[in-house]
Amino acid sequence: MEHDLNPEELDELLAFEAERREQEERKFELLYRLERLPADDPLWEEIAKRLGGGEG
Repeated sequence: MEHDLNPEELDELLAFEAERREQEERKFELLYRLERLPADDPLWEEIAKRLGGGEG
């Protein structure tokens, strides 16, 4: 099946893909930073609260 995109549609698709790629990169950067975070860091408590798993 063949799909022809006009220049505007192609630009939108490329912008969407670039944004998605950027979000993935940010996600992996954050995961990498969290892996290096000590278990007793107060940030873990804040993360739990934001995810709804913490007390308070």
